[in-house]
Amino acid sequence: MRLFCAPLLVWFVLLAPLGACGNDSNTRAIEYCIPLETGSELPVARVLLGYERFSTSDRPSLADTNRFLVASEIPITVVDDAAMDVDVVELARTSLAVLDGNSTDVVGRATFWDVDALRMLLPSLGPAGQSERYDGILGGDLLRKHTVRLVYDGDTTCELPWLDSGFAPPSIKFSSALPDSDGELGNDGFAVIDYRLAGGGTAMVDDRELQFGATRVAVGVCVEPDPYWPDAAPAMTVECTNLEAALETLIPVSGVDAFGLIATGTQPLLLTQSFYENLSGQMGPGWPAGGETATTIDLPEGTVGAVRVDLTRVALVGDVDENRGPCAEVALRRRIDLALRFCPNQVRADVAKRAASVLEVDTQKSTGTLQASLPAYRIPDSTKMMAGLQAEVGTQIPGIDLLVGAALLRHFEVWLDYPASRLVMRCMNWVDPVSTADATEDSTGRPVLPCVHATAGETCCAGEAGRECRCEGSPCCQYYRWSAP
Repeated sequence: MRLFCAPLLVWFVLLAPLGACGNDSNTRAIEYCIPLETGSELPVARVLLGYERFSTSDRPSLADTNRFLVASEIPITVVDDAAMDVDVVELARTSLAVLDGNSTDVVGRATFWDVDALRMLLPSLGPAGQSERYDGILGGDLLRKHTVRLVYDGDTTCELPWLDSGFAPPSIKFSSALPDSDGELGNDGFAVIDYRLAGGGTAMVDDRELQFGATRVAVGVCVEPDPYWPDAAPAMTVECTNLEAALETLIPVSGVDAFGLIATGTQPLLLTQSFYENLSGQMGPGWPAGGETATTIDLPEGTVGAVRVDLTRVALVGDVDENRGPCAEVALRRRIDLALRFCPNQVRADVAKRAASVLEVDTQKSTGTLQASLPAYRIPDSTKMMAGLQAEVGTQIPGIDLLVGAALLRHFEVWLDYPASRLVMRCMNWVDPVSTADATEDSTGRPVLPCVHATAGETCCAGEAGRECRCEGSPCCQYYRWSAP
């Protein structure tokens, strides 16, 4: 018997949650970058189904390979079958390999053996005018077996002998682990967010009980915080006496708290109707500045009506203090940054001892070469996708308000460190700060550090306390987890 359900309804009725993850004996990977398809806004991998150890003489050709979307938000890998009826899902066991998307040779770079995938007629996915068909989806069930690195745009570190000099493709990398500590990653310019891995359960397909583990990467999000004023109004100053009170006045908590899932295979941000109404009510009249546009988006269940708005600022936030929400963490981290600039001698004594990592995209800072757009689509809470997500995660995490898609993630080098439950990210145009001896002064007398290899008019970096570079001319900005000595 086959399971009949809505298309890609892998948000099945769940019977029991499954636990955490780690590496798996049924997968192997060459721990180096694998080029992805160029020209796509999303990570699209070249995949060979029915993979086995081929000899040189009977190696498959490129015509035998498939385009698979890399989508952390889909919990089970899916194989498209155009011959199948709509609403029919079958269970298919296969072995597959992820290939170099820019090589004419069919050579497995990452292999997954004996995969229980869903075979079905896969619908188009994406916003109106951008919707695409794929041959399959590389889901969270396979991604969670590794630490996964994703670069959406040109990966300048992906250098392979058969790639043309200077060619920088988008890429994916599968590693057994990311051994660096949070502090070591911070020294290399990465912000680290400890996330909650949620979801998982069981479903009946073809009279078989299919178990799938927790795959949902859930993080705190602050939507539409105020602009950070040192960039918008550098002439303002901070009074170092009674520092904490001064900072709270200068940088009040702003924005709307949310809880989101990382969705590597979705272009925009997807907002639930209920969260959107909360956001609109708190932002007040005049928001959104660019107005609303009625449109549609193709989801796993089919085409649904949506409303598009363009957000200005969104920040992913680490989980440090349960008594502070994401936007309060953003405000606190900005206060610490401000204190380090103006009152470095007082910051350790007068400002909070701990604060979260913050990864922010601000479209109003898009004056450099990397322009930012944060399209968000409001969709009904009642869509099968959103209702299924809420049912799957249950009470494991707070209610899901949004999915964080490529519109934000593309500005970062992204590591989904599944074994350690860490989201490790660094702005794509991050550069190392130079010595304080090379600092110059701005119009207010504050030291300004140049950054090595920075594009003219663009800086995005951060260093040790007292050596902070400002995020100027770039939409991407990051602040490390703060821990005062």
